[in-house]
Parts: sequence; C-alpha cells; structure tokens
Amino acid sequence: MTDWEPRDSDIEWVKDLIRILKDGGIWVPPAMGFFTIDKQAKTFTMTAKTPEHDAELFERTVKACKAIGYTVVDETGE
Repeated sequence: MTDWEPRDSDIEWVKDLIRILKDGGIWVPPAMGFFTIDKQAKTFTMTAKTPEHDAELFERTVKACKAIGYTVVDETGE
C-alpha cells in the first residue's frame, strides 16, 4: 500500500455518496465488492468481494471513510 492520503475532493465524494444512499442501502463499486451502509453506526460493511477486487482501492476507500468518521468493515472472511 502506498502512502496515499485522501484529498479534499475524495472526502467530499464520500460525503456525497453517504448523502444519496439510504440507510441500509447497498453500494457496489467496481473492482471492490458489495457494501451495506449503516448511517447510525457510521459503517460501510463489505459482505462480498467482486472477482476483480482491488485491495489498494479498498484501502483508499477505508482511509477516505475514516477521514469523515466512518468505518469500513470487511465481513467477507477473505
């Protein structure tokens, strides 16, 4: 993993994503997996990975979410 840190634009993008998703909604970004959002607990929970899962992109998403107080939970067991 690189020393990548989220830019302001990355953080704003995640804020916009959270704003448009309904609580309990599912987000399926390309090259990652299936995530469920819990706005009360401030979590994105990955329940399945896509075959083309990109570990670095996942780690960047974790960092961008953390910057706004959200946690990414990987429940795939992989």
